Amino acid sequence: MKRALELARKAVVFDPSLPFGRWSLSRVFSNLRSNDKAMAEMKRATELNPNYAAAFAFMTYIYVRTGRAEEGIRSIEKAMSLNPRFPFWYLHARATAQFSLEQFEAAATNLETALERNPNATWVRSLLIAAYAHIGRQEDAEWQIEEIRAQGFEMSIDDIVETSPLYFPVYKKLYAEGLRKAGLK
Repeated sequence: MKRALELARKAVVFDPSLPFGRWSLSRVFSNLRSNDKAMAEMKRATELNPNYAAAFAFMTYIYVRTGRAEEGIRSIEKAMSLNPRFPFWYLHARATAQFSLEQFEAAATNLETALERNPNATWVRSLLIAAYAHIGRQEDAEWQIEEIRAQGFEMSIDDIVETSPLYFPVYKKLYAEGLRKAGLK
């Protein structure tokens, strides 16, 4: 992360008007959980390019990380309108915000579609496990657990939650409860 931060800062110094440099710096700050700095850089990227769909999409995760899932929904919807041929992770971003707002059915639908596009995305599956558990689809949750294991992953609830954007306390609790209901430890 130290090297990534150094390079992202160099990119911004080299060309402060380049939105992708700001995006990169924001992503590093986000990984470091410096959410205020991450949001400031991502907002700057969208000021430089108001049509930067990926920046609006990633802002969804930052909003969720800071307990503002409603704003995350608005941000991902804007991203999807700017890029109607959006990549699968936009669906995960929307589902993350929906899950945080306890819209588990909607989240599950988006996660299922995301997995159709990328069946190897374990981070999509882990959120789907929790969503299924919250809506009473226990067998589906257990199937997703087996799919993750078949991909070679054995993760604890703590491991899963700590690497997700759902670390705002209320959302983190919801996520951990869902994974627990599904049978993970």
